[in-house]
Amino acid sequence: MNTKIILTTIDNGHKAEEIAEALLKEKIAACVSIVPVTSHYWWKNHIERSEEFQLMIKTKEKLVDEVINKIKKLHTYDLPVIDVIDVEKSSEGEEKWINEVTK
Repeated sequence: MNTKIILTTIDNGHKAEEIAEALLKEKIAACVSIVPVTSHYWWKNHIERSEEFQLMIKTKEKLVDEVINKIKKLHTYDLPVIDVIDVEKSSEGEEKWINEVTK
């Protein structure tokens, strides 16, 4: 299985939509889900809380670096957190679909 899920968060819904659209138009992601979340985290020696949008991006292994580079280019944070998760198993046909809709 070469399917990957990439997670990142951003505090601006319009920017989340812009990132999703760019990844899809460039065919480096098959799907981007945007979910509102409340994040709690350490930043500059303080515990912070913020309302953010989490992007869950489905792609294939060979496109991970392109996705990360595009996110970094469009992201507004000083330190965008970008995590890549290996998918161990997915529903029948999902990997085939991802391969068909991405470059």
